[in-house]
Amino acid sequence: MAKRSIALFIVILAFLVAVAAGFDGTQELAACNVNKLSAGSPLFSVIGKLLSKLIRETPYNGYDYKTSVSGNGQKAYGEGTCNQSIH
Repeated sequence: MAKRSIALFIVILAFLVAVAAGFDGTQELAACNVNKLSAGSPLFSVIGKLLSKLIRETPYNGYDYKTSVSGNGQKAYGEGTCNQSIH
């Protein structure tokens, strides 16, 4: 169970970093985005809430869960997926 949780966390974290950096999922190849979040950005709080929600809900929603969280004038989107064959 711990390995599954760690794998889920890594997938979610990679997705959120890509979203926060302005990732365009319609492109197969893209240069890295040099935009960075400033320290103390209110988006960090929203991303933390989103991560918690994805980790908590993904196993109970068909192992493929999409959601969004709003707060502090910010909105974050995320998707959690699990590979059930990982032991």
